[in-house]
Amino acid sequence: MRILGKAVVGRGQADRSLASYRLKIEEALGNAPHPGSLNLVLRQPIVLDPQRAIGASDGKRWFWLAQCAATPCLLTRWRGCPLHVVEVVAAVRLRDLEGEAGALQIDVDNDLLLPVPLTNRLFWVLLWAGRQHWFYASDRYLKFRQRLGGKHLEGQAAVAARCRHTGSYVKEVKP
Repeated sequence: MRILGKAVVGRGQADRSLASYRLKIEEALGNAPHPGSLNLVLRQPIVLDPQRAIGASDGKRWFWLAQCAATPCLLTRWRGCPLHVVEVVAAVRLRDLEGEAGALQIDVDNDLLLPVPLTNRLFWVLLWAGRQHWFYASDRYLKFRQRLGGKHLEGQAAVAARCRHTGSYVKEVKP
């Protein structure tokens, strides 16, 4: 499946937060990663299956193989990550692969995706639709979101765990 997102300026924490995963990243990519990561804000929420993440997760960060312009890359998320945000790590500078207005297409294997539960999708529309970029631009919005709490505002890990635990969500097969 092809996902489309917009590259945005992050908080400059990728090198520090990814340092402890460097060996895992190098092994998965086959090369040393380019410094930092590319922060990608997606147009819609997606849930990546943590059981299909590369290597053992420490419960704080997960990695999935993907392709960006035929270049191997890793999508990564952390606990509490909004469903429309991914960081992308590659052995090359991904900003050079950007399209118009910072747009970037990532090819992800359908088996890596879980359907977004209806309640999570509805709450995502209420809180994030049209404001996806605020995750990186507004700490006040993040604090507001965190104060609201609730299972419908969960990040990647909690939603994926609930999908797996209940077994009530059937994986959608997309051509």
